[in-house]
Formats: sequence, structure tokens, C-alpha cells
Amino acid sequence: MNDYHLFEQLCVLENITNRYQYAKECQITIRELEDFIKSRTYRVAVIGEFKRGKSSLINALIGAGILPTDILPMTAAITHIRYGEEKRITICYHDGAREHKSIDELIDFATKYDKEKERVSARIKEIQVSYPSVLCKNNVEIFDTPGMNDDENMSKITLDILGDIDAAVMVISACSPLSMTEQELILRIIREKGIRHIIFVVTYIDAVSDDVEEQDQILAYIKRRLGADLLKKAERQFETDDALAEKARRILSDATVYGVSSTLAMEGFTADSKQKLRLSRIPTLKQELLDYLTAAQSIDEKERFIEVFREIRDHLSAWYETERDEAAAEKRRLQQEKTAVEAYYSNAPQQVAHMLAAFEQELRSIGMLEAYDRYSQTLYQTIRRFLIQALFTIRENTYTEENLQRTLAKAYDQADELIGDVNALVHETVTEALQRIIIGIDRLYPRFEDQPEDRLLSELQAACAERMQRLTCPALCLDRAALTVKPLRGVNLIEIAEASLNESLARFSGAFEAFFRSWKAFLLQQQRKLIQHDNRSKSLSDRIEALELKLRMMAYHRQQDMELLKKIASTSEENTSEENITEESTTEAVNENVLY
Repeated sequence: MNDYHLFEQLCVLENITNRYQYAKECQITIRELEDFIKSRTYRVAVIGEFKRGKSSLINALIGAGILPTDILPMTAAITHIRYGEEKRITICYHDGAREHKSIDELIDFATKYDKEKERVSARIKEIQVSYPSVLCKNNVEIFDTPGMNDDENMSKITLDILGDIDAAVMVISACSPLSMTEQELILRIIREKGIRHIIFVVTYIDAVSDDVEEQDQILAYIKRRLGADLLKKAERQFETDDALAEKARRILSDATVYGVSSTLAMEGFTADSKQKLRLSRIPTLKQELLDYLTAAQSIDEKERFIEVFREIRDHLSAWYETERDEAAAEKRRLQQEKTAVEAYYSNAPQQVAHMLAAFEQELRSIGMLEAYDRYSQTLYQTIRRFLIQALFTIRENTYTEENLQRTLAKAYDQADELIGDVNALVHETVTEALQRIIIGIDRLYPRFEDQPEDRLLSELQAACAERMQRLTCPALCLDRAALTVKPLRGVNLIEIAEASLNESLARFSGAFEAFFRSWKAFLLQQQRKLIQHDNRSKSLSDRIEALELKLRMMAYHRQQDMELLKKIASTSEENTSEENITEESTTEAVNENVLY
């Protein structure tokens, strides 16, 4: 399967996953693999505990002493080496700033040689090194990392980069190979999903023995320990994760182990000594590493493709069923909303009319809409009592016109005090009744959890609130025209007051009748606006129809997606049954024509 064919198949998988909201992780993996194929960039990190000779190894592989080395831990920041004709470094700071420097200045930024350099390196995210190295010419990028177990901050810098790496070169010292912390570090690298290959390089091989056979025995011993002791430890740690356990077996059971002497290699480069270069084993490592990484790029492409294919194949039905069920549930909910809205359209006018009728009955029951009722009789009797009490205060032979007018005015004043209390009670009663109706109309309007604030309802609430703020109830006011009637006689005072009261009550009842009719018309108009301009039923119908179409299309696409997966599997270049990505699940027949 060449890159063109692989990229074409990835585009098909991307189109499939784009239809499923639960396929986000696969979409990310596909895009990353597409970028990997387009760029062909392969990122290799050189990792190990401090003072294992990582920087020296990279210098030997490159053939130049560009990275600083020392007997003390030196590397304090990630050094990112990539191919470039121009030799230079770019300092990338945590705050986003970038600074270009000469490659000779690398030691001033990449080390913690003293407190000042340590302070500077703490601000650096990574240092990019451009260098014309054959090792990096085939889109291979090398990352020199701070040593593990040097200090906590340095270890964190190294661990944080592991998620962006494709392969790791694990550097082990021949003087103390595979310590417990090194073993844990190897297992930590294996856990990283993106790292598929680990190459083990044993440094300081010449410090243990100058004899080539003895060096080979040391390498064989380390390889046996990796394939036996460490593999058993890995299988225990990964016993609940089959994929990790299989990855550990692939990497450790037949580990790729090289032994080198970086010191001899650099001496060989400096003195142009082929003998020292041969004894350093660097030329062999360099050539085989190039071949290995070139092959690994192609292998990784296919393996990552197979993994994402299997992920999609294994989860496609679950994605479909989950999203189908969610869409069906949403459709049922919208249907319930539509039923409630349509019931509101049908019943709300009658319910509002019923509330208004109850309001009218309440007003009539206290005599506000009818004159000459018990309400007027009560007032009449009270005023009559006021008049009689006033007449008794007039002494004999003092029934003058002036005294009679004064007596009648006093009776009217007393009546006005009573009527003031009555008017206050009327205003309170009417206000409470209107507020109950407005709240009742508001509560009739159906609401749903996912529904945003409704404009129509807000307009109704605002209109009612504004009208209530301007509310002025009709008030009863006695007509005092009788005070101007002449001549007044004591015997006709009661008749004059009764006529005045009847006239006042008649005017009050007429005004209140008009007040009630106005409010009734206003509230009915607001209710009609809600129903006439509320388009929720149509909106809900459109959404339900869209969901029905979505469910049909989901069933159709699921069947088409399964057929596409079958086609990809059938055209795969995998030849073994283990790596063949065809499985029975991809031939599953899908016939879903049921409408939810």
C-alpha cells in the first residue's frame, strides 16, 4: 500500500467518521496520520537517565560536537535537531518569543552549567538546531532530552515530550545497565501510544571491555534481560491491557540493541581514524539506524492506518446506535412539546375567557358593576344615618337655609370618609384580581427546558406590567349638587341625599363597566397575539421532520459506511491472517428502514 493509496483510504475513513459525533478521537488520529504522510516527518527522542551519554551519542551520530557535554548533567532544555543547510539555532521561549543565534552559542542556552545559564534555560521551551546532517536528511528529527532522575523539573520536561514522539532511542550505560529506574522508564515509554519503536543503545561499551567478543556478550546479556526479566515485569503491569502487553512483547522479546563508544567516535572524527570509528561501532549504528527509521516510517503508517481502521470498524455500530437513539429520543421530546403547544392553542382561549368571567362575577358580587344593589343600599343607609344624626344637632327654631346646608355638607363629609375606604378596598380587590388573571395567562403558556426566552411572552409580560403600572380604578364620588338646591327643607333632605347618591352610583357603575370592558378586551387581545403569532408548532414540525430525515440518512449512511469498510479491507495489502483487517463485522448486513 503506497502513500497515495493510503492517503486516499484515509480520506474515505475521514468522511465516515465526520458523520459521527462520537468519532472525534478517530478524526484526530486520521488528521494526524494524514499530516504525517504529507510531511513524512519522523520524530525520534534520545532518552535516558542523566549522564548516560545521550548528547555525546547524538554528536557521534551527527559527526560533529554541536551539543554540549560534560561530566556533570548538562542538558537543561529540549534540543530539537532537524535538517538544514544553514547551521544555526532558534531559541523558542515559553512566552512565544523566538530568537535566532549562532550554533556556537548553543551552550549558553541549552545547559545549566551555572546559575545564570540555569535561569535562562528555565525560560526556554525548546531549542531548534538546524544542521546538514545525513541522519536528519530523510525528514528524521532528533530530540535531545534532559536526563531522567537528575531533578524533578528536568524529568518533567522529558516526560512531557513523549506524547509527540514516534520512536525512542533508549540510552543505557554499559557500566550499570537496566537499573530499576531505567526499567520503569522503558515501561513508561511503552505506555505512550504514539511511540511504536524503541532502539536500545548501550554507551560506554569500551569502558567495560576493549574486546569485541566480550562487548558482544554484554550486549547479548542486556538483550536477554530485556526479553526475559523486563518483559515479565511488563506483562504483569499490562495484564489488563492486551494492546500494551502485545506492544511490550513486540519491542522487548527481540529487542534491537546496539553498543557504542561515543568517545572513540569523536576521536575518530577528529583524527580521521577509521580504526577508532570502527571500534566505536557508530558507523554501523548510524547506517542501521537510518535503514531502521526509514523502514519504521512506512511500517508506522500502515500500523496506524490499521489501528484507526479497526477502531472505526469496531465502534461504528455503537456510534450509530447511540446517535440514532439520541435522535429518536429528541424526536419524541419534540412531539410531546408539539402536543402541549397545540393543546394550548385549543384550550387557552376558553381558559382565559373562564378567568375573565370569574373576574366579572367577583366584581358583580360586591356590587361594582350594578347600581342600586346592596352596595348602594348600604351607602344609602349610612348616609341617611349621618343626616338624621346631623338634623338632631339643629336646635328648634334654627332650621335656617344656612344651617341645613351646613348639616348636609357635614353628612356628605362623613360619607366621603367612608367612601374613601371603600374606594381603597375596591382598588386593592381589582388589582389582585387582575394580577391573578395575568399570572394565569402567563402560566397557561407552555414552557420547555431547552426553550430560550420567548419574545412573545416577554412582550405580553411587558405590556401587562406597563398597564398595571398605569392602573387607575374608577372611584365613587358623591354628587354635592344637592347643596346648591334652594330652598332646602328638613323634610326633603333625605330625598335630596338619596337622589344624589343614586346619581353618583350610576356614574360609578358605568365607569367601572367601561373599565372592566377595557381590561377584558386588552387581555383577550394579548392572548390572541400569543396564539396568532406563535410559530412554535410549525417550528417543532420542521424540527421533527428534519429528525425523521436524519434518522433515514443515518440508517442509509451506516449501510454505506459498512460497505466502504468492506471495500477498504478487501483492497488492503495485508497478507497474513493476523494483520488482515477484514473481519466478519464488516460484512454485517444492515437493513434499517424503520422510521422513529
